[in-house]
Amino acid sequence: MDLNGIRKFFGINDGYIRKVSAGSSVAYDMGKGIYVIDSENGRRIACYPSFCGDEMMKAALDMAKDFVTMLKKMGYLDQRVLLLNVLRAAPGYGVRKALLDSGADVSESWIRPYYVHPSYRLHTVQDLGLKFEQYSSLKPGSYTLIKPDTEATGFTSLFSLERFLDKCEKEGCKVERLVLYGFIAERGLEAIKRAFGSRIGEITAFAIEDVTPLAQNGYDMPVYGIDLSALEERNEKAYLAAKAPHDVMDFLLSSCYPGMDQPGDWSERQNILFDGQNWIKVDLSVHLKRSRDLLDRLRRAQANEPWYQEDHERIYERQVNMIEEAIASIQ
Repeated sequence: MDLNGIRKFFGINDGYIRKVSAGSSVAYDMGKGIYVIDSENGRRIACYPSFCGDEMMKAALDMAKDFVTMLKKMGYLDQRVLLLNVLRAAPGYGVRKALLDSGADVSESWIRPYYVHPSYRLHTVQDLGLKFEQYSSLKPGSYTLIKPDTEATGFTSLFSLERFLDKCEKEGCKVERLVLYGFIAERGLEAIKRAFGSRIGEITAFAIEDVTPLAQNGYDMPVYGIDLSALEERNEKAYLAAKAPHDVMDFLLSSCYPGMDQPGDWSERQNILFDGQNWIKVDLSVHLKRSRDLLDRLRRAQANEPWYQEDHERIYERQVNMIEEAIASIQ
């Protein structure tokens, strides 16, 4: 694959300042309070939508353990920790179990916002309601707040953090540092910084594999490729590209099909979900079939692009085979 040609066409930025290692993961400091965490597990989750269910959740937990080790090394766990679980995505990232197992002084809270007018792959309107919230009692003082979640537009984070910070301030608590972890789009991160930069002293993001672009639909977070939503909905051609360290980007470009959403419907990739009241078994075939359909639509949209290569066809065929095998295994 002509990686340099793809880099040039998409204007891919892949520099970093320093790195921090923990277990089988490496965190690259990209500057401006952004780290990219690279691991074999992270690469599998980002590149292969067929990787889901029990196997994916175990991989996510292993990643979360490395993440917590990094936080210890970097001093983020030296003060008391608040954990905000935003449902339904947060438990799938494994951070809750990893933090509790680490022995850190953790107080956890739960919140479940929802889109009033939900639509698969369409999160462009900030119209949110609340289904569930449960806050732990807090002692006055200073805290580090850790929030594992998928950050696309940042809409659910703005909603959740506003409520949570108001609660903290009423109880005499000061969130000095906010740590974000998960698949993170640059647009969502910037929205969070704008909204809470004056209330929180330090906001740091740990993004899995890359800092993603965000498609016009406010949902898709690909490594690179055409913005399918802009093409299908507005007949506009736009190109997207993530930011990651050079070696990490080499792997992502060689393995991910262009335009594919990396987290996918994160909740639907988990084998079991907590909705604030009950644990619900997930039908993984929903995520898999949607991914298969998205692959085909992206192929039709991109096959005649000047940067599209024979290797992209091989990636497509491999992805299709892996998804079909995954569907067959659960039927």
